[in-house]
Amino acid sequence: MDRVGLGSTVIVEDVASGEEERYVVVLGEMADFDLGHVSVASPIGRALKDRTAGEEVELRLPTMVRRLRIASVVTVHEAVRDGDGS
Repeated sequence: MDRVGLGSTVIVEDVASGEEERYVVVLGEMADFDLGHVSVASPIGRALKDRTAGEEVELRLPTMVRRLRIASVVTVHEAVRDGDGS
């Protein structure tokens, strides 16, 4: 089973609201939260790292704690193989 790592595209669902969000895990200098590019060292990046689809993670932020369910993970290797190098 694929695990979240550098270059992964991850779709998470907020357990409380049901809202889905899409993130791409990148190096710090490439992070752009408005584009959904999150640093592997950021709170969300650390919470998702090495997790798999179906797992729930707890994201601790200064103002709140969020529970997120990982809906899908596409690794950089899968994206290249499938022709989606984005």
